[in-house]
Amino acid sequence: MKIIAPSRVHVSLIDLGDATQRKYGGIGFALNSPCTEVEISHRRDGISFQGFEYLDNFQKQDLNTLVEKFAIDQQLAGFNIKFCSAPVPHSGFGSFTSLALCIGLLINKFFSLNLEIEELQKLTGRGGTSGVGIHSFFSGGVVVDAGQKRTTDSTFSPSSFSKKALPSLKVQTILAPSSWRVALLIPAQGECIYGEYEKNFFEKNTPIPKGDVLDVMASVYHGLIPAIINRDIDTFKEALTTISTTGFKRREIVNQPNQVGLLIKKLNQIDGVASGMSSMGPLIYAIFEEENWDAFECINKIASSQDLNFFQVVEFNNDGFKIA
Repeated sequence: MKIIAPSRVHVSLIDLGDATQRKYGGIGFALNSPCTEVEISHRRDGISFQGFEYLDNFQKQDLNTLVEKFAIDQQLAGFNIKFCSAPVPHSGFGSFTSLALCIGLLINKFFSLNLEIEELQKLTGRGGTSGVGIHSFFSGGVVVDAGQKRTTDSTFSPSSFSKKALPSLKVQTILAPSSWRVALLIPAQGECIYGEYEKNFFEKNTPIPKGDVLDVMASVYHGLIPAIINRDIDTFKEALTTISTTGFKRREIVNQPNQVGLLIKKLNQIDGVASGMSSMGPLIYAIFEEENWDAFECINKIASSQDLNFFQVVEFNNDGFKIA
């Protein structure tokens, strides 16, 4: 049995300043490629893994712990997990969340455990800060979440350090425009930020001023969302630019080497192209209309002039995972 799951782009978190009744919240979308593919099969006894070359040590350790916990809790034995493909880790694709959910869902279906989606989401320990990956895995499309109810704890941390929190509350899933395409670029100088480094970044760069939080919220709810529904790339670009130069997202971009911010600016200078950075980076995305060949050629020209570790033009995913 094999599962194929979309990757995701995380556009922005919203409230990291206790400006509203809820903390975090955000928006992002699912992509058809690069995808995550994982297989499960029987073996006589024990648990084995194949395809570990697709993972880094951080992912290997966490996923091994996840599988062992799953096997103990459900009293399972005798299966093999094979990692067939996965996006570049710690780059902005949400690769660990996707891998963890693939494993959980495969084991659930393979052994007919009948666990609910909410139980599988909690099992991964992700989604406490951002609900985009944990929800778009199942639905695809553009996901908007409202984070967590605000508590007396005024600290902010990434999902990897919010494992006790329930998955962030999903507000809405919107079908992504079928005529939009997404160019994905990872600059060679870009920095992968995760673990303690990511946690420390959150601690040093929050809380965000209330005015910035409200500007980002306005840009999401009165900018990005209506622009997606109306397939209005220009309004989407205007709202995304505000988000990229405000609050936490501005800090995330500035934290990357200069090549990342400069590349986003270059892409945004193209008519009909809306560019931003996913999560902590270094993944950059540039959205444009499929029929806008001038934009496509300009993106290709810029990409060919850059030192990139990754470049691909893909479509949105509006369906979520599939079992093959």
